[in-house]
Amino acid sequence: MLRWQAGYATMGVPPAAAPIAFTLLTLPVTGSAQSGAGLVTAMTAAQIIAAVPVARLGRRFDGVHYLRVLVAVRALALAGFTALAGTGAPYPLLVAAVVAAGAVNGAAYGVQRTLLNHLVDPRGLPARSASRPRSTRRRSP
Repeated sequence: MLRWQAGYATMGVPPAAAPIAFTLLTLPVTGSAQSGAGLVTAMTAAQIIAAVPVARLGRRFDGVHYLRVLVAVRALALAGFTALAGTGAPYPLLVAAVVAAGAVNGAAYGVQRTLLNHLVDPRGLPARSASRPRSTRRRSP
């Protein structure tokens, strides 16, 4: 369980660092800080569009192994982006690299959350938010 928590906590580091990293890496390539924002938008859109289809592709595989593949693909895509930016590659290639990373990143969150169901009894997971009352009955004034 501790490994799952650590893994889930660190999954968010690359997307959280993306706005600054993309801006710093694309500024010398394109000459504009707005190009970094475009890359963040492309990565976010890829996460939204591809999360469910990519996660469904892994249904027939072992969840842990599929998660490792997704994380490896994301790492390779981000490393490729860094290498492309370092060589001054054209902006469309940079977009392609972050789209590849984003496409698997959204699915990785879902797969990792699904793995939690195998670690913890579902009855032990929170079913309600703290802001929602347990009872649906109205109290009389």
